[in-house]
Amino acid sequence: MDYRDQNSNRGRDHNRDRGRDQYKRRDGGQDQPHVEPLHSIKLRAGRRNYFFDVRPTKSEQDFYVVMTESKKMDDKITRSKIFLYKEDFIKFAEALNESTGIVLEKLKALGVEITPRKEEEHED
Repeated sequence: MDYRDQNSNRGRDHNRDRGRDQYKRRDGGQDQPHVEPLHSIKLRAGRRNYFFDVRPTKSEQDFYVVMTESKKMDDKITRSKIFLYKEDFIKFAEALNESTGIVLEKLKALGVEITPRKEEEHED
């Protein structure tokens, strides 16, 4: 066996773990510097929670939005994130409005009344 084959992962493992102290790992999330959001909105929706966080970039000269869906299934919480940057804000908002508008039109045509959840329905 060649010496390089035996130790091929040695350097990679060492480099992968370097500098991890500056990051906090979130459950199931990506490694990212722990920076408190500048603004945060929590939307409760049954077993799901949605978080909209405005965060600064590393340079603190720009900002982005992190949308997180957190859902509880069988005593396990899973999280999914979308990172949205300023150059995509308008197209994202247009696509979201168009898509939700189509759903609302279709439901209205079927005679389904859409009512917002009451505050007490948000609690688990």
